[in-house]
Amino acid sequence: MLRRDFILSASALSLSTLAGTAFAQGFPGKPVKLIVPFPPGGIADAMLRMLGEGLRADWKHPVVIENKPGAGTIIGTDAVAKSDPDGHTIGLIVAAHTANPSLHKKLPYDTFKDLSGITMLAKAPVALYASNDMPLKNLREFVAYAKKNPGLGYGSVGAGSQAHLAGEAFSMATGTDLKHIAYKGSAPAQNDLMGGHLKLLFDALPSGIELVKSGKFKLLAVGSPERHPLVPDVSTFAEVVPGFVTEAFFGLVVPSATPRPVVEKIHASVVQALKQPQLQDWFRTRGFTSAPISPKEFDAFLAADYRRWNEVIVKGKIEVT
Repeated sequence: MLRRDFILSASALSLSTLAGTAFAQGFPGKPVKLIVPFPPGGIADAMLRMLGEGLRADWKHPVVIENKPGAGTIIGTDAVAKSDPDGHTIGLIVAAHTANPSLHKKLPYDTFKDLSGITMLAKAPVALYASNDMPLKNLREFVAYAKKNPGLGYGSVGAGSQAHLAGEAFSMATGTDLKHIAYKGSAPAQNDLMGGHLKLLFDALPSGIELVKSGKFKLLAVGSPERHPLVPDVSTFAEVVPGFVTEAFFGLVVPSATPRPVVEKIHASVVQALKQPQLQDWFRTRGFTSAPISPKEFDAFLAADYRRWNEVIVKGKIEVT
């Protein structure tokens, strides 16, 4: 009986694999949706629209960008998780994807059971900005200043964002008492920083690099492993706290039941699309690094990222209000 059950199971697996392979050969068979969990017009939206052009050229099928903002990316991600697992709905995720399971008691989907990774698209360092009226020139001066001025406020986009968690983690690592101020977007936070109403801001480097160049506010540190080529004179967080690296990431996921041959085909097409000179130049000038990895490697990265930020969230007693 065991032998017969084994043969039947092996046969079912073989048929399933063959079916998935056959389906992948005909993929895509209809327009593909790329769901962006943010409003139109932002960095993530622009990135996906350029990527979509490359995929459209490869697949010879329409690739439609669908913006589903709200609830810290949960609305858009839920739409992906509940879509047909045939590869025709692909979702963009950012760091909130791995923080949300720790920030919310209940999500409408299971982050790791219902969704599987395609690849990481790009990453960019989280940066620390300061208003021009702050008496600081670099990160070491900031740490010394923060220790003498407990309760210093810093802004970030939303509660539980990568930038928010980076600020909390850095506060813990340096023994400073920083207080978070949540903003609904980079633009209002940057406006307050330029006006001196906000003194410090943790945000991704691409969001503020042009305003730093035009002298609107200062850049004190970047979260890349090494100094960033766009701002080589600016120190990394790791120069003050060894090993402290914090980078925003952008990646793609599909429902976990999507046949693996389809996942592999999407992965191959995305990696090829990321090589577009226009997209590579867009990455470079804004401080992004193209970072494609295999689906298995991306799933492992997401699991590790969850563990890292869960520790910060629990220790810092961070809640979404």
